[in-house]
Amino acid sequence: MALWIVRAGDRGQQEDKALNLNLVAMDWELPDLSQSKDKQGLEFLYRQVYPNAKKRNVSNVVAQLWDFINDIKIGHLVVSCQIGIR
Repeated sequence: MALWIVRAGDRGQQEDKALNLNLVAMDWELPDLSQSKDKQGLEFLYRQVYPNAKKRNVSNVVAQLWDFINDIKIGHLVVSCQIGIR
């Protein structure tokens, strides 16, 4: 069984909402990503919204999005946390 760490927002600020809706969520302002067939397509969509993002940041985000879309499955364990939210 797989175990994932997913933060709903960069500091977990959407965690309560995700838990109340019984879902796993990431918090980026992006268009529908379901039509992306590969990481290059995801990168293209991400750069449309965040054209000034640094290359390293884009690579990290695209990898996270790809895993979220393609690898997390119903039945996998997910850990979510808030970081420094008061």
